[in-house]
Amino acid sequence: MLLNIPLTLAKKLIASSGSMIIPSNGYSMYPVIRPKDECHFSQANESDLRVGDILLFGDRDGLLIGHRLVRVEGTLANRSYICKGDTNLHPDQSVPFDRIIGKLTSIERKSNGGKNRTIFSASRGMVSWGSVIVRLPFLSAWLRRWVRISFDVR
Repeated sequence: MLLNIPLTLAKKLIASSGSMIIPSNGYSMYPVIRPKDECHFSQANESDLRVGDILLFGDRDGLLIGHRLVRVEGTLANRSYICKGDTNLHPDQSVPFDRIIGKLTSIERKSNGGKNRTIFSASRGMVSWGSVIVRLPFLSAWLRRWVRISFDVR
């Protein structure tokens, strides 16, 4: 999930309202987040971040990315966060807390019938999937293959 909004603007938006909605594109977080899903993020507090959470952060190229937290490194004073898309084979570059914008709270998905479905990040299914994909990273290769075949994504 990538979006080209300046990091400083995104941080100001989420600080002023406490949350922000980002439309998804791409398949890096499939099947949890799908193209055209609306992802709701709340402002991130460092003490609330847990492995398995989906974080919105700015990468070094200025893109906003929503990927799963898979590991925390460093000391309390100098932590860095390692995130990875569920279908990506390798983690992203480490992210300091000052580049983390928010934490996923829910996903709005429109069905073919036009009805919206809300999926909360704290739901049992979402928390369970987060644990599974973090603990069994080989599933990412399988998911990646599935996405490439099913959606003709390269």
